[in-house]
Amino acid sequence: MFLIEPGRVRRSFQKHQWVFAYYFQMPEERDDGRWYHAVVFRDENRTQFGAFEVVAEGMTVPDFDRQYDKRRIAARIITDAEFRKSLLQDSSKLRELWRRR
Repeated sequence: MFLIEPGRVRRSFQKHQWVFAYYFQMPEERDDGRWYHAVVFRDENRTQFGAFEVVAEGMTVPDFDRQYDKRRIAARIITDAEFRKSLLQDSSKLRELWRRR
C-alpha cells in the first residue's frame, strides 16, 4: 500500500479528514486470476472506509497508471460528496488493510 497525496483542490476543501493510498494485487495473489487496483481511503478517525476499485484482466500497474490518475481520484473523493458516498464500504478487509498502515 502506497500513500497518495490528493491533487489540487479549492481552498475550501484543503482542510479535509481523508487519507488515501494505492493498493494492488497481482493475478497470482487472487482466486480469479485478475489484477486488482484500488484507491483506498479512510477518515482520520478510522470510522469511515472506502475504495475506488478496478478489477481487470491484464491491467498491470503501469497500465492502471496510464488509464487512471490516482491523485485526481483522491481529489474528487474530497470534493464530491455523492461520489465519495458511492465508494464508502463497511468492509472488514479495508479496516484490516489500514491497520497495517
